[in-house]
Amino acid sequence: MLKNFVYNDCTDKCRSDSHGSHISSVITLRSVSDNQLATYIYCICANCGHVLDKSGRSALHVAAACGKKQLCKWLITSAKADINLKDKESGYTPLHNSIFYGQLDVTVLLAKHGANLTVMDNEEMRPIDHLIRDRKVSVLSTNQFNEVYIWGRNANYNLGTGSQQARDVPELLDSMKRISIKQVCLEKFHSVFLSEDGRVWSCGHGQGGRLGLGSESSVVSPKKLMFEKDKDKLGVAMMSTSQDHSVFLMQSGSVFVCGLNCYHQLGLSPPPPYMVSPTPIRRASLRPQHPLIGVACGQFHSVVYSTREVFTWGIHAGQLGHSNITVTSASVIEPRVIADLPLKERDVISEVVACNTATVISVNKSEIYVYYQFEYRKFSPFNLRKRSPLDVLGKEAQTIEQTCVAGGRFKTPHPPCLPHYEGEDLKVAILTNHGNIYLWTESCAQFTRCVFINLRYTAVRHFVLQSNHLGFVSTDGQTFLSLDLNIKHRTSTSSTSLTAANQKKSKGEYLTAQDLVSEATYTVRVERLANVHRATKVISDPKGYNFCVLQFRPLDYLLATDDIPRVTSSSFQSQLSALLTDASECDVLHDVVFQVGATRFPAHKYILASRCRPLYELCSSGVDAPCQVTVDNVQPDIFKQILLYVYTNDCDMLHSGQFKYNCKGSKQENVLKLAVECATRFQLHDLVEKLKLFKFENRTLVLRDPSDLFPPSDPLSPSSDIPCFDRHCCQELCDVAISSCDGALIKAHKCVLAGRLEYFQHMLSGGWIEAGGSTPLQLPMPGSVLHEVINFLYTNSTSKPVSYDSVEYWANLLVVADQLFIERLKQCCELGLTYSLSLKNAVELFGFAVTYNAPQLKKVVMSFIVLNMCSFIESRSLEGLSDSLMKELIEFYKTKMDIAHRVITPCSSALRESMEDKVMEIARNHPNPWKGNSSCP
Repeated sequence: MLKNFVYNDCTDKCRSDSHGSHISSVITLRSVSDNQLATYIYCICANCGHVLDKSGRSALHVAAACGKKQLCKWLITSAKADINLKDKESGYTPLHNSIFYGQLDVTVLLAKHGANLTVMDNEEMRPIDHLIRDRKVSVLSTNQFNEVYIWGRNANYNLGTGSQQARDVPELLDSMKRISIKQVCLEKFHSVFLSEDGRVWSCGHGQGGRLGLGSESSVVSPKKLMFEKDKDKLGVAMMSTSQDHSVFLMQSGSVFVCGLNCYHQLGLSPPPPYMVSPTPIRRASLRPQHPLIGVACGQFHSVVYSTREVFTWGIHAGQLGHSNITVTSASVIEPRVIADLPLKERDVISEVVACNTATVISVNKSEIYVYYQFEYRKFSPFNLRKRSPLDVLGKEAQTIEQTCVAGGRFKTPHPPCLPHYEGEDLKVAILTNHGNIYLWTESCAQFTRCVFINLRYTAVRHFVLQSNHLGFVSTDGQTFLSLDLNIKHRTSTSSTSLTAANQKKSKGEYLTAQDLVSEATYTVRVERLANVHRATKVISDPKGYNFCVLQFRPLDYLLATDDIPRVTSSSFQSQLSALLTDASECDVLHDVVFQVGATRFPAHKYILASRCRPLYELCSSGVDAPCQVTVDNVQPDIFKQILLYVYTNDCDMLHSGQFKYNCKGSKQENVLKLAVECATRFQLHDLVEKLKLFKFENRTLVLRDPSDLFPPSDPLSPSSDIPCFDRHCCQELCDVAISSCDGALIKAHKCVLAGRLEYFQHMLSGGWIEAGGSTPLQLPMPGSVLHEVINFLYTNSTSKPVSYDSVEYWANLLVVADQLFIERLKQCCELGLTYSLSLKNAVELFGFAVTYNAPQLKKVVMSFIVLNMCSFIESRSLEGLSDSLMKELIEFYKTKMDIAHRVITPCSSALRESMEDKVMEIARNHPNPWKGNSSCP
C-alpha cells in the first residue's frame, strides 16, 4: 500500500467512512485537476484506494462517475483500488458508474485494466445492459439484413469456414457476408443456408447426397444448390434438414428432396437409395387442397403441411400419425395426409415441427397436437388463454409464436429396419407472443414456464431447444445459452411473492427472476453470449457442438435514424448555363461563334456535338481555331433559348410567366411557334414535346395542364432533365490531356472541365502556363482516382453506386474531392463510406473524417459507434482513439442518448471554495504521487 507523507490519524488498514465521504466530495470538484486530486487524497488517507463512503462507494466509483480518467488510472495502478467492487446503494461497479454517467473514456480504461463485464448490479443488470437500455433505436423487424455468425467444433466442416479449424467465439461467415440469410439448418454432418431471395447454399460431408450439390463430395465452404427449372417462381420458401437428408419447399409450392433414402424419408416412388441433387416429389403423390406453407423432418421421416393438412412419410415408428399402419409394414413411401387430425371447420395449422421420434402440430397458435409412440396427445397449454398477472408486454391474450421439439424414444416393438436408438424423455417447448418460454416433458403433465435465474426478466424473440441444451435471443438482441440443460422444477409459492412483484411492476421497477417464481416454473441457468448484440435467431446442431446466430448488420441501427449524409441537388445545369452565359470571344474555351442576325453567340463544339448534331454539323471548319457560323431565318432571342436548352436541358420558355423577346423582322408574333419551328429544325424533339405543353397568351407562357409539371430528379442519379456527357465521345475534339502521378493519361475537353470545376476554370482560362502548353497537365493523384474525378465532372455521378462496399475507393476519392473543392462528389463519398461502415473500420474512419474535414461522415461515424457501443466496449475497439476524438465522442454520446443530465453534483459553493483552496495548497506543498510511477501519466 502507498506510504503516506502527511500526518494523519489512520493506517493502511483504514476503513473510516468519514474519510471515504470526504474523498468522494473532493473528487466531485470540477476545477481541480486529476494530478492535484491524486496528491490530496494520497495525503489525507493511508488507504485511499479502498476506503468507502457511507454509500459504499470507493474513490474509484466516484472518479469513474465524474469522468476523471487519469485519477482512475492512478487509483487502479498505484492505489490498488478494487476495479470490480460493488457499492452498497445500487450494486454498481466503477464500470457500471462510468457507463451510467456516459464517461466512455473511463469505461475504455476500466475494460482495458480487466473490469468484469458480467458483474450484475442489484437489478441484475450487467454494464452492457445499461448501454442497451440507454439506446433508443430499435430495428428488430422482419426486414433487416441478416448476417451469419458461426462457432463450434467444426469437425465435419459444418461451419463453412473453408477449413476444419474450430471457432471458440462467434465469427462472421465471410463467404456469406453480402447475402441476407433467412434460415440456417445445422446438422451433425452438414449445414444449409437459405437467403431472403430464395437461394440455398450447403457445406459439410456429402455422403448420400445430403448436400444436394450433385455429388457425394465434401464441401468446406458454402456452395450454391441448383434446382430444376420450375414453371412458377423460382426460389426456396422454407427448408428443413435431418442428419442424412434435406427437404425444400419452393415458392411455387413444389417440394424438393435430396440425401439418403434408407427409411423412405425422401417420399419418392419408386424409392431410390439416395439422391445427390434436389429432386421434386411427384405432384400426383402430393395433392394438397390448400397451398403448402412449411416443411419439417426428422432422421426417419419428413413432413409438409398447409393451413389445413399435414402430409408425412418415412418409417412409421409412432411419429407419422397414421393409425392404420402396422409395425410389420411400417414404411410410408409417398406423402400421406394425416386423416385423423381433429381439425374443426375454422381451425388453422400455424406450424409443424419434428424430431426423430415425434411430430408436433400447432393449431390456431393456441393448441398443440403431439404424435408420439403411436399416440395422439392434445394440449391447450394451461394458462395461454389467460393473462398471467406478471405479463408486462401488453393486455392481449397469449398465443404460440414458435414451437420446438427434441428428444424422445421409440416404443417397442419398433420396425425391424429401425436402427438402435436409445433416446430420452421427449421435450416440447413453445414461445408465446409475450416473450415467455413454456416447456413440457414426459415427466410433467402440463406446460410449465421457464425462468432464467441468473438474469433479469427479459422477453424472448426466438429460441432453439435440443436434447441437452437451450438457447434463446432476447428482444434487445442478446443471446443466451444453457449448454447443460439442467432443468429444476419449482412448485408455486404463496401469493406474497406475486404481490411484491406487482408492486415493483406498478412502480416501473425491473422484474427479476426471483419475482417470477410465484408460479410453478422450470428454473434454467443460462450464460450470455459475448460479442453478440444484434441477434434475431439462434440455431444449433442436435448435440450442441456447432452454433449459429443471425444478426442484422451494425449499419442497420444507423439506417433506422436520420443521421445518413445528405447529397445536395446537382448544380450541373447552373454551371453549364454559366459556361454559356459567360462565354466570350476573348476567352480560350470557345471554339465556334454563331452569327444570328446582329447577335454573336460564342459556344463549344463538344457540347453541341454531344447534345445537338445538326448544330454541330453547321460548324464545318477545323477543330484547331474558332470558326464562325451564320444561322439564317432564326430570331436571336429564340436561338439563345435553343442554345440554353442544348447546354442545360432547360430554358426560360419551359417555365410559366411573361417572356420578353424581340421578334423584329419576323412575320410570326407567337414566340412559342417560333421556338417549336427552330427546335424542329435542329431536331430537338424532346424540346418540341415539352413546348407543346404550353400556350402563349398576352405575351405570357401558360402551362396547359398543371399536372404536367416536370417531377423533381433524384439527387443521387443522373436524370433526363440534367445533361450529362460521355468523355469518350468526340475524341477528335479533345483539347487537353491530364496526367496522373502514376503516368496514366486522360484526354478531356476544356469546356467541360472549366465549366464544372473552378480549379480547372482558373487553370485553363486564367492565363496559367498549363493552359497554353502542349504538354499534359500534371495532377498529383493516382490514375484510378483521376479517372473517377473526370468521370464525375462529365456525368455528375460516380461510376460505383453508393452501396459499393469499398472503403479504399471512397476514401481516396474523398481526399481528392476535398482538395479540389468538389463538394457534391465529397458528399457522395461520405454517403458511400457510410454504407461501408463496419465495427472494424469505424474508429479509423472517425479520425479520417476529422482529418479531411468531412462533417457529415464524422457525425454518421459517431452515431454508428454510439448505437453499437456494446460491441465497441466488449471488443475494446476504442482504445486507440485519441483524447480529442474521445472527448467529442463523449459529448455526442451524452446528447444522442439523452443522458447529459446525469451528473454528480458537487458540494455547496462555500464549502467547495474552501475545499478547492485546501486541495491546491496541499498539491503545491507535497510531492506528486505520479512522479516516478511509469504506469501513470
